[in-house]
Amino acid sequence: MHYSNIKTMRKEFDEKKVRLALMVWGFMVILIGLIIGIVTVGPQLTPLEAQGQICTTGADCPPCEYPQVAFCDHSGSSNPCRSGEGICTCRGVPQSDPTCGGAVCISISPSEACDPGGCPSGYTDCGISGHRTDNSSECQAFGSCTTRCASCNNPTTFVRYCRPEVSPVEPSPSPSPSPSPSPSYPDYEIVKDVIDSDSFYEIGETVNFSVTIRNTGDVTFEKVKFRDVYNPARLDYLSSRGNKNGGTDVELNFNIIESTGIITHSNLAVELGNLNPGDYYRIFFSFRALVSVPRTCNEAFVNPDDLGEKRDDACVSINTVFIPVPDL
Repeated sequence: MHYSNIKTMRKEFDEKKVRLALMVWGFMVILIGLIIGIVTVGPQLTPLEAQGQICTTGADCPPCEYPQVAFCDHSGSSNPCRSGEGICTCRGVPQSDPTCGGAVCISISPSEACDPGGCPSGYTDCGISGHRTDNSSECQAFGSCTTRCASCNNPTTFVRYCRPEVSPVEPSPSPSPSPSPSPSYPDYEIVKDVIDSDSFYEIGETVNFSVTIRNTGDVTFEKVKFRDVYNPARLDYLSSRGNKNGGTDVELNFNIIESTGIITHSNLAVELGNLNPGDYYRIFFSFRALVSVPRTCNEAFVNPDDLGEKRDDACVSINTVFIPVPDL
């Protein structure tokens, strides 16, 4: 065979191979497109979404949630009974179905409905679709099942609704009777006294005061601010101590400014413990009488948990004719 003829045959063979490859590639593209179209274009319907699907009769439709039932309505006319394809819709029962000879899909009682299952542990039954015993927003959808009308096989879905159980509230026990019931609010009192009954002293004698802080409310105090004010020109500070509820006396870490006569403590509860309802602190101060004066007073201030400051005072006479000091 002549060399030119061989060359021509080889060229024709190569062209056929190229055309065949192109045909195969085109077929694969078309096939892939069809698969994608089927997957993405087809309607993605849940069991409760019958609207919009193409149908011939109601039996072709996905179910609607009872008391609505799936029917096949043919668009373009008020009369659904037309030839050709229609659109699935959800309509309440009882309804006649012209696509099924006008048979009526009647109401479905709970005994005729399918069983969507019960409620899980910890939940209370709210009933099934169309027969709810509780329509509150706490009721949630759980199991479901499909029932068909006996007349035309139109599908409908029954859903079980359940809500979380609410634990019963235990009634509070009645308080034990007591001669003086506690008030229902935070409160306290402060009382300052001269320990000696006559309140009359000579220069150089020791003058003793006591301060009682009592919780008269129903709230525990965890921060008890305290301040005591005296006249340093008339009284000289000697010592202080305190206790809770009449217990053992302890020395208290007061901040004492003798030049101005101010004694403070940022929180007595740190050293004496929290002041519970009914508890009391008792604080003792000792001073030396410095000068003769008919009357000098010592004031105490307290403010537990920033509830508001209260005060009380006690007064004495030094090296003068005894005159009883009235309570103020």
